[in-house]
Amino acid sequence: MSKRDFLEYLSECLDRFQDEEPFPTPQSLNGRISAAVLVPLLYMDGEWRVLFIQRSQQVSVHRGQMAFPGGHCELTDLDERSTALRETEEELGIKRAQIQILGQMERQPTHQSGFLIRPVVGRLTPDFFLSPDPKEVAQVVTLPLAFFLNKEACRHSPKGVYYLYGEHHIWGATAAIMQKLALRLQGIVLC
Repeated sequence: MSKRDFLEYLSECLDRFQDEEPFPTPQSLNGRISAAVLVPLLYMDGEWRVLFIQRSQQVSVHRGQMAFPGGHCELTDLDERSTALRETEEELGIKRAQIQILGQMERQPTHQSGFLIRPVVGRLTPDFFLSPDPKEVAQVVTLPLAFFLNKEACRHSPKGVYYLYGEHHIWGATAAIMQKLALRLQGIVLC
């Protein structure tokens, strides 16, 4: 499948943004904190990859965990997409113009920290530039998308799904988001 065909297919698998989709109301959040993350995809070394961050030990929640760039919605954000783009720029230095938004996925709750996260899927342009904020990001890792599309890669525990890729342990909301993305792309062959 060509890069262009893959991006078109992926866009069709994702939810479309509504032009004036409001932030969730406090009632719809059930006491949770509205947040958004970017699920960054990039084409590198002949394959599609997913970019993750390992959160630093200095952040207030999810210390040391593998995650997507993102955070809680602020009053200055227009919508959840704006939150994901703002947080990605703050954490990784990637400018909004270097991200092609493809769509979004259903909101994902976190079980311990009380967030309700909107995953926004985007493709990083070939000219993107990384400048991670060391206060928030300990490490940037890219992993092959094909790994997550392999059903055997997704493991289950009493606490939920998780993935192990070498030394990288992806669990919690991040793993749940990847599992849902993989299910949407089920049957696709990457080459």
